Amino acid sequence: MKEKIYRLSEPFQGEKNLLQVEFNNQIVELPFIPQVYFPLQMALFSKIGPVPKALFVACEEDLLRADKASTIKVKITHLDFDQGLLLIKNAIEKTDAKIRIDANRTLSVDQVKILASLIPQERLDFFEEPTSTIEKVLELNIPLALDESFLEEGWQTRLAYKQVVAAVVKPYRVFYEPIYELTKKLGKRFVLSSSLEDSTPILKLATYLNLYSESVGIDVDRFKIEVMTCPIKKANPCSIAIITSTEKITYHELDQRINSQGVEPGEILCNLPKLDALIKFFALLRQGQPISFNQPQKGIKAKSLHTIPKDTQIILVSSGTTGSPKEITWCWDQLFTNIQDQYLCYPPLKGASYRANLSLSRIGGLMAGLRPLLSGGALVLDDQVVTDFENMVPTQIIKKMAQNGSWHCRNLLIGGAFCPPYLIERLQQKSVKSVIIYTTSELGTCLIDNHLVANAKGCVHNGQFKIQKLGVCQNLRPGVDGFFETHDLAIVKEGKFTITGRKDRVINSGGEKISLDYIEKVASQIFEKTLFFAFGMHDPYWGEALALAFLGSEKSHTIQFHLKNNLPYYMVPKIVFMLPHDAPEKPPLSYLQNEAKKLMIPNTV
Repeated sequence: MKEKIYRLSEPFQGEKNLLQVEFNNQIVELPFIPQVYFPLQMALFSKIGPVPKALFVACEEDLLRADKASTIKVKITHLDFDQGLLLIKNAIEKTDAKIRIDANRTLSVDQVKILASLIPQERLDFFEEPTSTIEKVLELNIPLALDESFLEEGWQTRLAYKQVVAAVVKPYRVFYEPIYELTKKLGKRFVLSSSLEDSTPILKLATYLNLYSESVGIDVDRFKIEVMTCPIKKANPCSIAIITSTEKITYHELDQRINSQGVEPGEILCNLPKLDALIKFFALLRQGQPISFNQPQKGIKAKSLHTIPKDTQIILVSSGTTGSPKEITWCWDQLFTNIQDQYLCYPPLKGASYRANLSLSRIGGLMAGLRPLLSGGALVLDDQVVTDFENMVPTQIIKKMAQNGSWHCRNLLIGGAFCPPYLIERLQQKSVKSVIIYTTSELGTCLIDNHLVANAKGCVHNGQFKIQKLGVCQNLRPGVDGFFETHDLAIVKEGKFTITGRKDRVINSGGEKISLDYIEKVASQIFEKTLFFAFGMHDPYWGEALALAFLGSEKSHTIQFHLKNNLPYYMVPKIVFMLPHDAPEKPPLSYLQNEAKKLMIPNTV
């Protein structure tokens, strides 16, 4: 059966409740119902010409109108599930069309499975999000395409944006199936990227895909769509918010659940991968109960309980650099409003991408935290971020914060996989009395024998302020969260800085693994007649700062300019310089480092 071509000509022409549609070069009038109008309107809006489009139906009598259509769309929710099943059965019996399910996300996984089992595989077109979501996706002009450019470098494979593909025109499975097949082949997890400030549509899409995975029996523990909410070209691909829950919750509901959550003293919590566990965590904090973490890694025992004082000032920050904990991206504002006297620490503590995140992403919690800051909270930023923050926030707010003593911090809760030494120093300068380290990530900002485990030099507890242990994670799970693996973890203990078991030709800069071979490869592709030598310089801020030496006639600033346009922010060399003409053909690392030191101003790299 051929696909029918429908094109919306002029919306609302003719009778008030009729819609004129161009059908096979003829004008056809249809009753105006949203299930028909909006998809056609979206097709017109996307400006991609005539669109193969099914006739969308919402009730049984519409089957008479759709009996010659190639596809019938059935909208079904948890409230009219039984009625929807009856409609689907009638559609299967009375027509030859394929069935497209507009399954509202209020459906349970079991209901989705019932739908999938009811419709013969050859008759099932695909499941999709509610029309309003697809409409928003099209309205925001989100393009979707599969990109494999990072596979050879070992990065997480992701969806990038190369061309516009309207979600209502191409079924989700058009890109879902190849993603899943590639996932099985490579054993990788995927990142679904959004370059939009409002990542809601892409979050909904990821939630749908994960729900679909469960409905068709895919092992969701092995295959999970992850979402990166900051621009993919300039921000850190490791900055991800993992979608582990399809639950929707309002600000008020979240606050109520936190207050009413029953928790037992000393209850063991896993690493807070779920919204319920996070709610329990807040409940414990509010009740002043002792708390302990049981890390999911094998061989790690739960540590002794540590009581959180009732008067401890609380602030929750990101487990990475996205600016919001997993699953509660939409809850920051209410949390900060209802927890009294918070102290806001700027989320991106990993160093490598803190500038990119501040200027390019919507860092939930930074702007939402302004209200508690105005009421006397504290904001802890390094000098450069302070400058950026002041450029973003109106002067009157900055003045108000200063009047309320917002720059003085007393107790602070820190999250994130990286805690650079400058933060420790600033906390000391501000007379911080206690620091609680907390993470929602399996990576774990963690403590071993009261020493920070971090990817930087000098983060050592020196007795000037107290550190409470809320988690210990010596063995990270390779390949699960970003690019951190056990053998790449830099452990700071007793003032010594080590990176153990690191692979050759890979440095750890600001917590990110960077392949020196890849840097040289990219540079050589741009400047074919120039020889490049990438290496790491020991640095108290980055751990290892990426440097690039070269032999050729190019200018250093020219090379760096092109690298900025061809590499993610954190992979751009911090220093680029020309080697002397008498340099060895294959200069050793010590030679390169000595040459770089001649050009460096102390403490500026």
